[in-house]
Amino acid sequence: VHGMARSGRPCETPVQRPRGVLPPLRHQGSRGPIEGPWLKRLAECAEKDFVAQFVHGLCSPQRARFGSTNKITKEFEVVAVDKIVNPAQMLQYRQQLSALSRQVGWGCTPVFPPGSRHNVPNPECPKGGCINEVFLLHGTTAEGLAGILQSGFDNTRSGQRNGRFFGSGLYFADEACKCDSYTQAENGQRTIVLARVCLGKAWLALSPKPDMKDPPRGFCSVVGESNDNGGVLDFREYVIYQGTQALPVYLIHYKHTTRCSCTRCKFSSPRG
Repeated sequence: VHGMARSGRPCETPVQRPRGVLPPLRHQGSRGPIEGPWLKRLAECAEKDFVAQFVHGLCSPQRARFGSTNKITKEFEVVAVDKIVNPAQMLQYRQQLSALSRQVGWGCTPVFPPGSRHNVPNPECPKGGCINEVFLLHGTTAEGLAGILQSGFDNTRSGQRNGRFFGSGLYFADEACKCDSYTQAENGQRTIVLARVCLGKAWLALSPKPDMKDPPRGFCSVVGESNDNGGVLDFREYVIYQGTQALPVYLIHYKHTTRCSCTRCKFSSPRG
């Protein structure tokens, strides 16, 4: 995704560093701000608008908690967007994408319909082909964000805080309200990762499979279906079992609005 600021200037605030040198990430404290030369803050531009739409605004209604019949509706406001620049992770991801294309080809059944904002444009994809390379969201703690920026996604740490409906994989969502539950507030703000994820040939799961360590034979990923499609979840979950199938590309910083009706906002101030 590329864009220019409305003033005609580039979207990004460039980071100065010696040629060929990628400085280490700076991370202050166990819950401090995520800062560092691997991030580029986006100005107002088409690229920022595209990324922000994955989080900004009113979410779909969801249960207040698992097993509850009470419904809540979250609402978010995007504060800032940082672009993640990590050439080493990009190379690993492209190698994995190439390997999956050789493994399953470009004839996968699409997870999202044509024209969906979740579909990643890929010039290497033949006309009418599909390998399910998509934009998905991932929520985690400040420590988790630091690890993702330093080393990419690590499936060995999956489910440490919130359980594993589909085993020891890496979990993503297409709804920000799903990811919000796994984040931590810092000064009223939270952060969600927008990633490029290659799902390849996806296996649809209608019930929990907590003992899974890999997708079923012949498949590259698992999609846990929502209640609306015969599953047990409020929102779909997308699970991969190799970290190099996902590339973190943006950090979306946001806050809950004053109109948010989630349980956190009813009992906390300031909102986050």
